[in-house]
Amino acid sequence: MHCIPDCTYLWNFDYPQNINTATMLDIINLVGTRGGDQRKLGIGVEINYNSVYDFTRIKQSLQNLLLESKTNNIPVYINLGGFQWWGVNTVGDGWNGRPDLWNWWDSTKAGYNLNNKNNVEWTCWDNSCATNKAWRNWGGGDFEVRPHPNLASRAFIDSSKTKLAELVPIIVNWYTSLPFDKKWLLGGISNGTETDIGGNYRVYGNNDIPFEQDPSNPIKQLGYAAVKTAGLRSSGNPPTVAELNEVISRYTNELDKFVFDQGIPRSKIFNHIGGSDIYAGTFPQGVNYPTTAGALTKYGAPGWSFYGDVTTNPQNFAGLTTTLNQINNSEWTSPEWFTYATDYNGWVGALKNSLNYRNNRFINISNWE
Repeated sequence: MHCIPDCTYLWNFDYPQNINTATMLDIINLVGTRGGDQRKLGIGVEINYNSVYDFTRIKQSLQNLLLESKTNNIPVYINLGGFQWWGVNTVGDGWNGRPDLWNWWDSTKAGYNLNNKNNVEWTCWDNSCATNKAWRNWGGGDFEVRPHPNLASRAFIDSSKTKLAELVPIIVNWYTSLPFDKKWLLGGISNGTETDIGGNYRVYGNNDIPFEQDPSNPIKQLGYAAVKTAGLRSSGNPPTVAELNEVISRYTNELDKFVFDQGIPRSKIFNHIGGSDIYAGTFPQGVNYPTTAGALTKYGAPGWSFYGDVTTNPQNFAGLTTTLNQINNSEWTSPEWFTYATDYNGWVGALKNSLNYRNNRFINISNWE
């Protein structure tokens, strides 16, 4: 792994010792300000609780982060993600994370259970079309990942709650101990990273090769498992955009309510959803993807990744405007934000336009490492 300037600043939460005062203040010192009364500079982190990390070390890292936040008066935003990484093919023999949920196809490996077909996505209306892998492209070409989770699977949702039940009380106890005039140190939490259906887990007609090796390789519709499991529909045409949005909203809202019931205030809960209506032209065409509307839930404020033009001109994206109109002037966020501006003025303009659009609560610039 290559890090700039070195890996002591790589916060993957498997190394509690890296979360210390020096790394916290490094950000403040390099930026040169802590912000003002209305906007403060903080730190956003991501905890992938279904991934390969040692869970004991994850909890210690979280405790270290909260202690450093209070000691140094630096607010934190914490993403608790169980969607994107529930196994990493390139680590060890690749049989890590949650094979107890996704391994339905290899009886010689850990976690095997044929019923796990119901915890992953399908490419038709029954589990005879269960997937056993997917492809992801975050800018550097397709790479293989574990199969797409079924966002309506009770086993998948309940397993996420089990992990959250160990992490959220740590945050709640810390937040409760803060004096009233320090409650702002918790910038917020979110459940999931770019939760969507089909955008970050792609399945192709020939699913053994990545898209760039054969651009004629057709992408396949996903969401059948989630739509059917959620009781929305069980046959007919492929899942619609509205059905995909409904599945995502239900899944996210259930986790939002769970952390709310654990003691996180509603005003501190945010969602991080994908949205095809702000990523025009970036996904393979021919199938349905969810939109920004999937972020609308009862127990959390909506949030989306912003890259490129939407950072500078969010008002130009009709789907985003329509979605925000549904919450009137309530808060929204961009938990993952990066402009493609190439100079100082471009960055300043993008930051101002995003922060000042409607009632933005915060943006989380990606990535410090």
